[in-house]
Amino acid sequence: MTQKPYKKEHAENLLIPCAASEQWEITERGVSPKPQPEPKPKTGETQAVANQLAGYAPLLSWRPAVVFKDDTPAPDLINTPSLPFPFDARDLAVFMLNGVGSLVADFYGEWDDGPDKLAIDEITPLDPFARQAVTDAYVAYREAQEIVGPYPSELDNKAERARKAWGAANKDANQREGVFDSEPRTKESTASRERAKAATAALEEEMKTAAAEAKAAHDKWLEAMVRELLKPAPAANVDEQKKQYLDELIRLVSDKSDEFMSLEELEVAAMNYLYPMPVDFVQPNTHHKHGAGAGPMAELFWRFTGEREKAWAPHRQRLERAVAEGTISLRTQEHWYTKVLNGACRMHRGQAFE
Repeated sequence: MTQKPYKKEHAENLLIPCAASEQWEITERGVSPKPQPEPKPKTGETQAVANQLAGYAPLLSWRPAVVFKDDTPAPDLINTPSLPFPFDARDLAVFMLNGVGSLVADFYGEWDDGPDKLAIDEITPLDPFARQAVTDAYVAYREAQEIVGPYPSELDNKAERARKAWGAANKDANQREGVFDSEPRTKESTASRERAKAATAALEEEMKTAAAEAKAAHDKWLEAMVRELLKPAPAANVDEQKKQYLDELIRLVSDKSDEFMSLEELEVAAMNYLYPMPVDFVQPNTHHKHGAGAGPMAELFWRFTGEREKAWAPHRQRLERAVAEGTISLRTQEHWYTKVLNGACRMHRGQAFE
């Protein structure tokens, strides 16, 4: 089983900049919504306003485990944290989907193109793991959305339009019937309000229907995203993936008509074709200007240094035969082998190949 790389200290460091610590509590087990007290009006606030604000509490108290409440066996919905420790990028993405975790997503930027660099820079530079966790969570979200489909925002928009239409009509009807002109809680005021309500009944029903449809679509999409992000990863055939990767690089070199492939071309090729490598070999602080693929590349080569020569011997022989047959030049073969394969092992955070 793959060890999840992030721990309590990484969660604390990525949550600090969000400035919403009053909404969650962090224990040794994970991050959970903070219990909400009974609504009591503050100074200058009515009980109605306090109740309205308290109405947001169920939204913030959402936990991803609720998605699995009907599964067998069902999780402990009370004691399972929203973000259990240790965690990985996919766990963090799930946490940020809804509930108190959505405040984190609000801070770090839009899902489509986030995270925002200025927001990421708010995380202490002493914890690159926390920065990488947030960055990879956004990548994980977008990958899951490719499978699940986009959020059904049009239904939200439809519900909002229906709410505004009813609100405007209700305001006009109240004024027309003189609801606020008569003494409150009298027969006259009750009768005028009933007339105003009857005049907007159809729009009110449309509003409720649209809201119900939007909520149902939201809940369905949310469940699909949680299940997609948290589904167990298939067992990786590492040897086969390594072979496919090396074969693909050899094909790229062999099919090149030029005498020489530029270092930039080789670098990009390496980034593109190693990206599918399993996360078992990824360390959370690996990073490169071409994206997440560079991290697995560097880590894979570090982990397999001992068996590298044995594993690559037949591929090197194929390259040497290609040189002898005139398919590629010796310069190209040496450049590919030395700079891409060995150079990747010397790659550090934020640096290009030597």
